[in-house]
Amino acid sequence: DESGAYQFSSMRPGSYTAVASKEGFISQWVYLAVVGGVTRTDFDITLSRPLGEGYRFVLTWGETPVDLDSHLVTPLIEGLAYEVRWNNRGSLDAPPYANLDVDDQVSYGPETVTIAANYDGTYRYAVYAWSTDALLSQSQARVVLYSGDQILRQWSVPGAGTGRWWYVCDLNAVTAAVQSVNSLQDDPPSGMSPSLVGATKPGTVRGTR
Repeated sequence: DESGAYQFSSMRPGSYTAVASKEGFISQWVYLAVVGGVTRTDFDITLSRPLGEGYRFVLTWGETPVDLDSHLVTPLIEGLAYEVRWNNRGSLDAPPYANLDVDDQVSYGPETVTIAANYDGTYRYAVYAWSTDALLSQSQARVVLYSGDQILRQWSVPGAGTGRWWYVCDLNAVTAAVQSVNSLQDDPPSGMSPSLVGATKPGTVRGTR
């Protein structure tokens, strides 16, 4: 409908693909597993506008954990490496030429990290489970990497493993080479930490720093 809600009823059990498209946006899809006698309501689809020459990471997840965080570490930019995250969201017009649009603390997302200028070297992307009300492996989290007007790669959070960090991938923004890591771990990827020293999220006591 006009709000984007969709519904399929009387479907036979099996595997399906749902595709969403809208003029001016990049088409997106989700895989649907239909089981007899079960109604699912968590198959959201997020559409993104074309980027030109940049890159965009889009994180979505389920109801729990309620608060997941996107993290991006840049290569050296004018002699410095930067970490883009909830309390250091960056800028598209100045170093690090990358930005986190919003820090979603109430489930589902999306959280979007956009890279506006492509520097040589490794961009590292990961997700941190700030809240501890559920395991990261049970979050139904999904990351889509866009390049220009297309989807470059997609990842679903591993269903096995422990740890509050989901190390998704490394990206060379100049060559568009992607090294998929897709692993859960206890230690943060190189250059990352959950928050700045002494910082806490306003209005929440979920998780630890």
